[in-house]
Amino acid sequence: MTLWKSSALWEFGLLISVALWFGISNWKEVMKNPKLAIIDDNPEISRFIETVGERLGYTVEITTSIRAEKLDESLSDFSNADIIIIDLVMPDVDGIEILRALARSNCLAKIILISGYDSNYLKIAKQLGDAGGLNISALLKKPFKIKALETILSEG
Repeated sequence: MTLWKSSALWEFGLLISVALWFGISNWKEVMKNPKLAIIDDNPEISRFIETVGERLGYTVEITTSIRAEKLDESLSDFSNADIIIIDLVMPDVDGIEILRALARSNCLAKIILISGYDSNYLKIAKQLGDAGGLNISALLKKPFKIKALETILSEG
């Protein structure tokens, strides 16, 4: 095997060739890290999820509070997220209200719902999100293990 074929440069060249073959002219777009948005009022949990996400290659954005009067404006910041993690129980705006707003905006991101409350609450929220056309990809009951979060985020 030559040095060229074993190098990262060869892999980069192959990726660009494939991107051009499929008509993707902006190769930087192909190379970008996926974006993970976290909406949770608990800063410690948000930082924990951020650490796991960054270790898996995500660019992470955290919001620990959303005001009801600025809900749609706040969520527009997440319009280009690949995955959004939403805590269902928060003081000002709860996760159900966030799901409704995301459905109104035709959000295409995968959504992971988290909650420390009863598992049935997570299931009902998933049903509401599904009915609104959202892609609810996973439910996590707090406290959850790192491995569970890693597995879900690795599936992208």
